Parts: sequence; structure tokens; C-alpha cells
Amino acid sequence: MKNKKLIFLTLLVIVVGVNYYVSSINLLTLENIKVNRDILINYVSNHLVLSVFAFSTIYIIATSLSIPGAALLSLTGGLLFPFPFSAIIVLTSATIGAFINFLVSRYLLKDFVKRKFEKPMKKINKELEKNGNNYLLTLRLVPIFPFFLINLAMGLTDMPALKFIIISYIGMAPGSLVYVYAGRNLATIDQMKDIFSPNVLIAFTLLGLFSLLPTVYDKIKKRKQVKKWKI
Repeated sequence: MKNKKLIFLTLLVIVVGVNYYVSSINLLTLENIKVNRDILINYVSNHLVLSVFAFSTIYIIATSLSIPGAALLSLTGGLLFPFPFSAIIVLTSATIGAFINFLVSRYLLKDFVKRKFEKPMKKINKELEKNGNNYLLTLRLVPIFPFFLINLAMGLTDMPALKFIIISYIGMAPGSLVYVYAGRNLATIDQMKDIFSPNVLIAFTLLGLFSLLPTVYDKIKKRKQVKKWKI
């Protein structure tokens, strides 16, 4: 347990330090990407395989360390690589990064949290066993909570790793497609908020709520059955 605590504290220091450094140098910005657009495109056209590997590695590291800028990287992927190949690269890299978050949480924090909050975790795991697919899918579709928090939270539960990967891949697909497609028209984007119009946000919210319908229906059905038994 002491080794796990030491590893976790070391990782925490690294994450905070890297986040601070990236923010301070102001490297990953929309302006920088637009200024270097032609240089980047030219390099990718001459070194495609290396570019894919480098881009994926940077994306995975950024996601796994919760470095701000994943949206910008998705935008850059859409700019540099042909569609739909770009969407596959971005989505796969994002899923791998999310899975690393998940694993860190599971193997460094889960046992501690389970001991400290045994009863609440039992209830959560029981609920996730029944409706975990819908909950995770909704969290992925509705862009409200930071993805790294979702990854860490799911790592604390008993959700199977393979299920987490598959649902995350499906749930993150719509958002990745929006960013990647927007990257093809980078010149028309002045701010990140230009990508997600109110209509797009409403569509994502409706998708997320739609994925919860089976869970809501199941709960309503059970309540009615309970009432009938009481009568």
C-alpha cells in the first residue's frame, strides 16, 4: 500500500507539473496551429507514418496526464490527416489515454476507496452492474463533466476494463467526429466555442438522455411493481 501511495503521489506531481508547464509556455493554442498550418501539413505529407505515430503518442500522453488541449489536438488531427482516417486516429488515441487513466485509478486508488467507503461503493457497483453501460455512455455523450474525472471515477468501480473501452470508444465517437470535421475548416474557426453551436450541444444532450431511457424505464417499472405488491 505504501508503494501505491508513493507511485500515486509521484504521478500527481508529474501531472500538476506538466499541466503547469504546458499552460505557462502557451504552446498548444488555436493561433499556433493556424500559424503553422502549412508547415505541419507539408511535414505530414512527406512523413505520414511517423506523423501518425507522433501525433497518436502526443494525444495519448496529453489525455493520460489530463493536459488541457485534447480538443485542440482533435482539431489538429482533422487538419493533418484525411477523413475518416483522422477520426479513427483521434478516437483510438483518446480511448487509449482514457484507459490509462482508468488503470491508474483502478490499481492505485480502488482498494483504498473501497475500504474507506465500503457501503456506498457496494451500492454504486450494484447499480453499475445493471445500468453501467447506459450511465457511462451518457457521460461520454453529454459534454458536461471532464473526461479525465469520468475515467478516474470508473476506475474506482468494478466495471470490467473491456466494457469501459468499448463504451468509451462508442460514446466519444460523436464528439471526436465534430472536432475532426471542424479541423478540415480550421481557417474559419476563431475560437473553440465556434465549433460547438447551441444546436450541436442540444443534439449531444438529447443523445445522452436518450441513452438513459432504458434505465429510467426499468426504474419506473420496478416502482410500479413494488406499489402493486404493497397494495
